Amino acid sequence: AGGISNGERGVFGGGHPDTANMYHITINTEGNAYSVFGYLSKSTWGVAGASNDTRGLFFGGTPTSPWGGTDDIEYITIDTEADAQTFGTQDPIGYYQEACANSTRALVAGVENDTTASNKIDYVTIATTGNSVDFGTLSSARKAAGGTSGDDS
Repeated sequence: AGGISNGERGVFGGGHPDTANMYHITINTEGNAYSVFGYLSKSTWGVAGASNDTRGLFFGGTPTSPWGGTDDIEYITIDTEADAQTFGTQDPIGYYQEACANSTRALVAGVENDTTASNKIDYVTIATTGNSVDFGTLSSARKAAGGTSGDDS
């Protein structure tokens, strides 16, 4: 599952076995993530998540059938429980990528597609919608790594 947060609420989307469910938690309160937040457009796993204080983005993933990955980027407004909306597409198509963000941009890198890995890094501007744009390259092709983000201050 891909995870996103605004510092107060955490939302997890997708997961294995493939699901379209998004669940949320209140970070300062212990408890289970059983509250359904909304749904991604399709059941999928291998999704990456990145967010700022307002929006959460879910990148790629793959449904169990047909196998092979998706280029979908979807977004939610973290404070509003609702289904994910179309943001744009990423290149290349894939899953098991890693993502990170600051308040302005989200980056996605290291996409897997049918057992091959990519060294490509792309970015999107979180406040707008649109397709990913080339940012640069990793030092080598990677897949199934992790991503993290920090506060801009």
